[in-house]
Amino acid sequence: MGIVSISKIQEALVEFCRYQAEYTVSETEVRKLIDSAFLAAQYTRRVSLITHEISSYAIELDGEDETEIWDDEAFDASLVSEDGVIIGTFFEEPMGGSIGGEVMVSKGYQVVYDCATDDILLLYVVGTESTDGLNTFYRVETEDFKDFNIYGFIASVAAQTCMNLV
Repeated sequence: MGIVSISKIQEALVEFCRYQAEYTVSETEVRKLIDSAFLAAQYTRRVSLITHEISSYAIELDGEDETEIWDDEAFDASLVSEDGVIIGTFFEEPMGGSIGGEVMVSKGYQVVYDCATDDILLLYVVGTESTDGLNTFYRVETEDFKDFNIYGFIASVAAQTCMNLV
């Protein structure tokens, strides 16, 4: 576990956004958008995020990671990032269902800043949330963010990131 500054994340977001927007937006414009969106972070002393290991499959019970159910070898084999931070989660409308209680299934994307490579990773994620507090996430790396909207994306990532500043 470590700490990463917002400025490093902002820098990595520039190329990620340009790629997802198919290079239709200039680097200068993307930088202006990102700087504007993260302006609130500059007015606080808390301008870093705590990093952690991010695995391709995760189980949470009442919001707490349940990593102890995996043995070390299985957990290590499932790591997407050894030192990263989820800077944005973008789920589509949840699909309902029931298996022994109410279970909501959602799919979408998670955007991860990986400290080891100073890159943004795009993960396709399928998540379940049950009424008993058990949540699961299955993540796999992907290249393209379907229906990517650069303006909405930057605003949302900035808001989600700023909520987790330390």
